[in-house]
Amino acid sequence: MPGNLLKDNINIKDVGLGPNPISQIDDEFFHSGKEMKALVLGSTRVGDSIWNYLYDLKTVHELQLGKCSLTYINITVMDRFGRLQHLDLSRNNLSKLLNWTFINQVNLTAQLENMLCEFEDPCVGICDCCQSLSCNCKMAYPTNCTCLMAFNHQNGIVDCSNKDINNVTENIPTIAETFYLDGNDLVYSRSAIFSGLYQLKTLYLIS
Repeated sequence: MPGNLLKDNINIKDVGLGPNPISQIDDEFFHSGKEMKALVLGSTRVGDSIWNYLYDLKTVHELQLGKCSLTYINITVMDRFGRLQHLDLSRNNLSKLLNWTFINQVNLTAQLENMLCEFEDPCVGICDCCQSLSCNCKMAYPTNCTCLMAFNHQNGIVDCSNKDINNVTENIPTIAETFYLDGNDLVYSRSAIFSGLYQLKTLYLIS
């Protein structure tokens, strides 16, 4: 992203960069010295490097960092946003949550079903009925897809977005509540693929 975008457009208050395969941002992109209303970086590939860029941002009211491949929260950067009102960290594998004080500061409600972790075997820690042929634990996770589950075994997510899939994948975990198939060139799908997905609430098929 060009570093002069925000400098040359002084009236911009809302910036949305996702969903796009952006992995690098110019060092001076956020160095505009002004207040922003909303910054949406969801579904980008910026990863943990985003904390280096955000340090130059004066302040922001709404910050969406869902599905950005984040592994930790930079407390130093977050402390700079004293007027932050909304923070979205969903669909990140946050293994290093070092300090909870900023959560109260921004009035963030961290509900258990929204604290997701990645898994490859839905049987682990979920049930002990795997000897039964009809057990949900027998379902393997889809190839090349990412599966996420909350710590309370709720809010199962299967993310197959932009995986060059041309037919609906097999082995969908039955705990899936949200299934992302968007960004693929789907040729056909069989209704039987979705049989047994009794918890499925949301399905994304936009190409």
